[in-house]
Amino acid sequence: MVTKTKSPAAPSRKRHKTITAAVADELREQIISGKIKGNEPLRQESLAAEFGCSLIPVREALLNLTGEGLVEFIPHKGAVAKEISIIEVEEIFALRALLESDIIARAMPHMSDENILRAESVLGQFEALLEPGSDLQSWGKLNWEFHKVLYEPANRDYTLHLIERLHTNCDRYLRLQLQLDEGRTRAHSEHFEILERIRKKDKRGTTKVLRQHILATGEKLISSLSTLSSLRVN
Repeated sequence: MVTKTKSPAAPSRKRHKTITAAVADELREQIISGKIKGNEPLRQESLAAEFGCSLIPVREALLNLTGEGLVEFIPHKGAVAKEISIIEVEEIFALRALLESDIIARAMPHMSDENILRAESVLGQFEALLEPGSDLQSWGKLNWEFHKVLYEPANRDYTLHLIERLHTNCDRYLRLQLQLDEGRTRAHSEHFEILERIRKKDKRGTTKVLRQHILATGEKLISSLSTLSSLRVN
């Protein structure tokens, strides 16, 4: 009788996916933080050498980041980090306002005390990030965690995935804005106002405050980017 043995391909594929995810995570952070500048080439051979891996996980990581809107492939040039774009900021925040106003309205009838407590816990962690010079990477992660907790009760997984991608895209812009001006206290207080409306089960008020929060953040960011562009031109 021939004894069947397990194929070694399964752990190999798992390890391959882990390497791809690790490369994507590191490149994502470098692009969002501004360490990798817009339009900077992302040469696959150099990245493979830097990460100590083959070209395959690097190529797959770049394709994943292309789907997130952080990388683009240009003919005869290859992969580059996407440049900061005011037009893109306008579009991202307009989409966020539409999708997030809809999903919060759908979530509120199913909002539990546990959801509210989790959101309060995230806001508590924000307190440590209000001082200038605090960890901007943690700010973006906590910002998404706060919004996600409030949207999950809607049970709209596809919509939530789209919104998460928009948050990933705007994180690089928000970090740049936080470096240019201190809008942290304002954003934090607006988060508290959103949560207070939810506690009162005020669906219309919650939707209105959330929409204003998103659009005002976008407008402030566009103003900061416009000022920065003018300074670079001059």
